Formats: sequence, structure tokens, C-alpha cells
Amino acid sequence: MTFTYSTTGYHTVKVYITDSRGCIDTFSRYHYVAVAKPDVSFSAMPTKGCAPLTVYFTDNSTDISGVSVNSRSWDFGDGVYHSLASATTSHYYPGAGTYYVFLKATDNVGCTDSLTKPAYIQVNKPVANFSTSASNACVDQPILFYNSSMGGGLTFHWDFGDGHISTDNFPS
Repeated sequence: MTFTYSTTGYHTVKVYITDSRGCIDTFSRYHYVAVAKPDVSFSAMPTKGCAPLTVYFTDNSTDISGVSVNSRSWDFGDGVYHSLASATTSHYYPGAGTYYVFLKATDNVGCTDSLTKPAYIQVNKPVANFSTSASNACVDQPILFYNSSMGGGLTFHWDFGDGHISTDNFPS
């Protein structure tokens, strides 16, 4: 006989028998079958920052009593994969982007489960850039500065090299 459990935990199994004369017997095995499945959970610190960014991950997965996660496979969303036993790891994100993180946990019974957190890590990298109307000028001749910097929520600090500064987006 085959039976498939749909819930985790320790299950008591009993068999009741009756023979042709109506005699009855029972046999029980208390908490005899352990049905496991990791409940996958993880956290990261930080989840947002400036490139390059090192993020520290912790596997917080749980399982039934007496069963533990002993293998982890991480996908950090940037083409880098790690397989390890430790519940903690770190990952270096060198460039800007938004990254998913995937964790597959395997317990010491051999049961697996996984979790994907889409757009979980956000790495920002503003790009400073400008051009001018002229790179050569006479004293008191205005030069236009064209700000082509990219990024969200930018503030500016211009230093013109002669002791003058500006915090304008497009200084004149």
C-alpha cells in the first residue's frame, strides 16, 4: 500500500484489523512517519544602496522539529550562483540594477522548496557628465555648461576650479 502525505509533521500510523470471526486487533506507531518540507524564508541587508554594493544574506528557513536545512542554492539575479551549507553568505553587486534573489533549500531528509523575491536588491549608480559651449575662453566670457548627468533625485555641486561653486542643475 502507498500513501502520500499532503501535510508536514510527525504522523502516528495505526492499523486496525478484523479477522473472519470478528476478532479485532490494532497496532500503532506514535509519530512514526516524519513528513518534512522546508518553509523557505530569507533576508538581506542592505536591500538598497549605491554601486558597488555588498549584500549579506541570511537563510531563515524552518522545517519540522528534528529536521534542518543543510544545503542552500542561491541565485543572486546577476548570473552568479552559490551552493553552500552555511545559512549566511554575502554577494558583491558591482553595477547598478534591480535584481531578483532565489533560494532553494534542501533539508537533511532530502526535501526541497524554494523562494524567489523579484526586484529584491536595488543597486543605484548615478552617472555624472557634462559638456561646455567652449573649453577655451577669455576672462569675463560666459561659458555654458550642459549637464547630462543621469540618475534619480540628483543634487549637484559644481566646482569651477577658481574658487566658485554652484548647486544649480544647469549653472550659468
